[in-house]
This record gives sequence, C-alpha cells and structure tokens, in this order.
Amino acid sequence: MRLEARDIAVSFRRERQQKLFGLERQTVLDGVSLTIEKGESLALVGESGSGKSTLGRVLSGLLKPERGDVAIDGISVYGRRGKQDTEFLRHKTGIVFQDYTSSVNPRFRVRDILWESLRTLDGMTKRAAESEICGLLKQVGLEEGYINRYPHELSGGQLQRVCIARAVAIKPDFIVLDEAVSSLDASTQTQVMDLLLDLRNKHGFSYLFITHDLTAVTYMCNRVLFFYQGKIAERVERIEDLPRIRHPYAKQLLNSVIGLDPIMAG
Repeated sequence: MRLEARDIAVSFRRERQQKLFGLERQTVLDGVSLTIEKGESLALVGESGSGKSTLGRVLSGLLKPERGDVAIDGISVYGRRGKQDTEFLRHKTGIVFQDYTSSVNPRFRVRDILWESLRTLDGMTKRAAESEICGLLKQVGLEEGYINRYPHELSGGQLQRVCIARAVAIKPDFIVLDEAVSSLDASTQTQVMDLLLDLRNKHGFSYLFITHDLTAVTYMCNRVLFFYQGKIAERVERIEDLPRIRHPYAKQLLNSVIGLDPIMAG
C-alpha cells in the first residue's frame, strides 16, 4: 500500500469578516504533498491550528479538498467524480481521535461501538460479528467481558483501546492517529503506543501520527514532517536526523523537549 497526497489545499470561511466582494477565506492547507509507504509510521508535528488535523480528515475521506488529490496505490480518490471515491478511501483508512469520550456514543455498549464499524464490511452479519468483536478486543488487550460495558465503565486507556479496535475492524491499510495518546497519562500512553506498534508489525498498517509531542514521535515513527501555517516546513527522512533540523519553528519545538534522545521506532 502506498498513499500519496498531492498539492492538497483547503480554506474555510472567516466568520464576521467580509471582503468587498464575497466572504473572506482563511487558508488552512496550502499545497501539501506527502507519501506514506506500507508499514510506515509518519509523524505530522505542529502546533494547534497549523492544519495538521484538517489534513488527517482529507486523508481519511472525511473532507474533500478544494484542490489536489489523494491516491492509494495509484487509484485517485478526489480526482474523479462520484461518491464511490471517498467511500473507497474510507474503507482503506481508519481514524483514532484524541477525545475518545466524544468519539463514541455514550449509550452504546462496546459491542455496539465495534458493530458500527464491522457492519460496513461486505457480508458481515451480527452473528458473525460477535466472534469478530471478541477477537478485536483480544487484539487490543481487553478481555471478552468488556463487550457489554458502556464507555463510562471504562478507563481512558481502555476506551482508547476500544477506539483503536474500531479503527482496526474495517481491516484498513492506513490509520490516522490524531493526537491519539495526548489525553492519556504517561504510563497509559506507553502502553497504547506499544499496542499500536504491535498491531503495525502484525498487520502491516501504515500510520499518520498527528501530534505535538516529539517524545512520542521518537518512540513511534520512522519519519517526521513539521507542519507550520498550513505547509510542510521541514521533512526529516530518518528519525536519527531529528537533532539536525534547520527550520526555526522545528528547532523551537525540539528545544522545548528536555533530554530528547531520538531512537528509531519499531
């Protein structure tokens, strides 16, 4: 699997601000291009509002760009007309959000949360899904007994594991991890990152790891893109080259991490 984004551009309307002719727009993504290879974990690092989460939505089929295209193994997603293009992308990609509490229905049991994902698979029935759900829970380190629990009966780490299982359920090639460990305590972060690395090694997943935490990046990722004001400011093709970055913004982020010791992940 090879995912490629080419010249992605997105802008949004500015509220309460108007130009002489029409509404003023704020550029969020400005000509972003990148590639992610099979089994690779690529970090996208940037401050809040830099556009990195918007790019994650484009790459997962949740937001159509104004310009540019996304292709998987050469198959265009946005370059052709038709709903089937984004549906194709959504079946190839999963997404795990930072706020695990708001990304699940609080009235759903774990069984129902995972079924919502499994039901999109061709030929999947509720009877077949029961054993599939138990297998998914096992993969993310949860016992079968969790199948009947509600979100409020789970710890933050347990609920995020359920969200990871939901992303894995559709058997994607590519998973967007949008600040997926940022809301967890340090010990739970490490456990969840170890889980993600194990799943990558087992299934060959490719990850886009969106974060502002460079310590997590050195633990998880092979390459790093620094995002600044809707553009890629610097590319680090080997994680061990992280200390040699040149862009002032990237250096500022790096210097904010005390005692950083980059290592090659996985």
